[in-house]
Formats: sequence, structure tokens, C-alpha cells
Amino acid sequence: MLKVANVYEAYDREKAKKMLMDFDDLLVEVHKLLAERTEVREKWRDVFKHLLVDEFQDTNPAQMEILRLLINDSTNGTSFFAVGDDWQSIYGFTGASVGNILNFKETFPAGEQFILSLNYRSSRKILQACQNLIRHNERKIEKELVTENEEGEDVIILESSSEESEALNVVNEIRGLIESGRFSYKDIAVLYRANFQSRIVEEVFSQHKIPTT
Repeated sequence: MLKVANVYEAYDREKAKKMLMDFDDLLVEVHKLLAERTEVREKWRDVFKHLLVDEFQDTNPAQMEILRLLINDSTNGTSFFAVGDDWQSIYGFTGASVGNILNFKETFPAGEQFILSLNYRSSRKILQACQNLIRHNERKIEKELVTENEEGEDVIILESSSEESEALNVVNEIRGLIESGRFSYKDIAVLYRANFQSRIVEEVFSQHKIPTT
């Protein structure tokens, strides 16, 4: 930890020398400016009369405090609207706080909450699998997802010990679908969260002659 502290101090010194700021600096300095300079805060409150924040579950405490400073509490034609889903909060490792959305009603007592529970994309079995999984979350906004779509096929869960074995499991599933005669390659898609996750899948597909386009 001492080495980390030394690296951080050196990093901070280099930024100061070159008059640079990183993302965290921008948040801290904006908050400081709005908190300490009344005229600046009032100016930007007047500019941003209507605030809309998307993916609110991924905001961090600093961003929340900036929002609180920018929100005009008057009823003179101003508004604050936040859109988010606590069930999709995955950026805690970057400093995001799901508490911002979980505590929204306590932070803004006059606010109204609208839960959009109708799902247009997924089958009923996929939604049920999601509900069963998310039910284990200790901190969450209670909601029950519903759909008017068909029942759909069973969800299959594959356990893997590595990225390579995961990709091989996908290859075997695809082969099974093709050999069943009910599907062609164009009917099958592999979804992943971030681009870097595609590399090992593409490599294993290439080794096993699974077309990717």
C-alpha cells in the first residue's frame, strides 16, 4: 500500500506540473466550485432548469452531490428526472453507488417513482430466471417483471472454470443446435457484456470451424 501511495503522489505531482485533471479531479473541482461560489451555482441552476440523468444506478457519490447542488428546489418551471434500474448496477468497482437510486425517495421526498415492469423483449422463462436470481439481492427495489410474450424454452445454465472452457461449452451447444436440424448458424447469436470478452470466443470458434458472420 505504501508503494501505491508513492505512485499516486507521483501521479498527482505530474498532473499538477502539466496542469491536467483526470475524471475524479473534474468531479471534485466542479463540486467545490458549485458548493463555494454562490453566483456560479445560481448561474448554472438557471442554465440547467431541467435535469435528466440516465443509468442513475451507475452514478457515484460525487456526481450525486453535484446534482444536489444543481437541482433548483423552486417550483418555477424546473424539474429533475432520473432513469435507472438498481438490478443493473454493475459498476461498483469504479466507485458507482447503487445507494443513490435505492435511497432516491429518502433523498428527494417530493419525488414520484414509476416502475416500468412490462418487458417487451424476453420470454416468460427468461424473466422468471432473472427474478429467481435477483431475489437473492439483499438491497433492491422490489418489483415483479411481467411480459405478454410466449413461455419460451428453458434457460440452460453452463458452469465453466475458465474463459476457454466457457467458449468450448458454447461451441458444443451450437453444434447441438445445428445437428438437431432445427437451426442454422444465422439463427444463433452470442451475447457478451464488453468487447474484450469476444477474443477468446472468436479464437475457439475459429479452431472448431464455427462461422462468426
